Amino acid sequence: MSDLRDKLGRFFAGEGAKATTVQGPRGAQIGAASASRIDPRQLERAVARHAQTPLAGATIAATPLEAIGDWRPVETRRGIAWELEERVALGTTAGDARVSEVLAARTERLRDLMGDARLEGFAFDRATYLDIEATGLSHGAGTVACLIGLGRFEADPGGACFVMRQLLVRDPAQEGAALARFVALMHAALDSSPYIVSFNGKSYDLSVLQSRLVMFGFGDPSEVALKLKPHLDLLHLGRALWKGVLDDCRLPTLERAVLKLARIDDVPGSAVPGLFFRFVRTRDARGFEPVLRHNRQDVLSLALLGGRLATLAHGDPIALAAAPEAVVDNLRRLWRRRKMAGGDELCTKRLDRSRPTDV
Repeated sequence: MSDLRDKLGRFFAGEGAKATTVQGPRGAQIGAASASRIDPRQLERAVARHAQTPLAGATIAATPLEAIGDWRPVETRRGIAWELEERVALGTTAGDARVSEVLAARTERLRDLMGDARLEGFAFDRATYLDIEATGLSHGAGTVACLIGLGRFEADPGGACFVMRQLLVRDPAQEGAALARFVALMHAALDSSPYIVSFNGKSYDLSVLQSRLVMFGFGDPSEVALKLKPHLDLLHLGRALWKGVLDDCRLPTLERAVLKLARIDDVPGSAVPGLFFRFVRTRDARGFEPVLRHNRQDVLSLALLGGRLATLAHGDPIALAAAPEAVVDNLRRLWRRRKMAGGDELCTKRLDRSRPTDV
């Protein structure tokens, strides 16, 4: 535990000292003052609680990775990568959202709404959903993408479904293999799913992955030029609609407001590095399981949240009628900023319909 405590202390002290405010991996603003006030004892308790191991005492038997899911070894050009696949039926719900809703979401104006010509032809069933868990908030050379989560809609013998895949770095020596598997999956997906959907991925996830790919000698431009891919970053769309309405526009906050989804006993992002270091040291996968669940929910939420935000941003009458008035005002400003005609009339009609009528 002392080794883990030292690593956590160095991690938080280092990040907090760099700047007054840093951008967290999910859009959270983390100030240096708050980082310096983190109590190491609280971090120990958080890590121990989510790892389901005591703070001190008897040694427990390590739970192998295969015991907590159908993890399988995949041969790559860089060695063995470890992958877990989960297929989510379209009828699955999270909060008050259903997976099938995503396929019906409007997307024809996303190019104009986001001011990005590369999103021409975007559709949610033609996108790859990307979320990583990493060992730090920086996207410099020292930050490792210890878990890569990918999702996409695929055909299935029983019908379409949402397929999630996770690539786990079980050991630092296997990071190159995990990256090779990631590259192979992206190459296979980009033919039919040429778009990327993330939450703050333009600034964080893709930067981390690109740095690691370069460090491991993936020199082909098609492998490392991730930031050139057509990309819908939901942090930007979420902020455009909900800024000033919510306390912040972090992913969990938007989940609660837009999807009515409240995570239960979710692992805090600050505990992920410590849980990963412990997993690497002890090989006890049970302690890392909360991070795996957290990442799977992130990937699923990218699809559900993307569908809801796009539907609202397109001016869907039902979505507008249910939205707070301040969100409708934000939408009007977004349409004006993008020089899209009809925003004022559409939002005015919504406000007229939402007002109670005299009896």
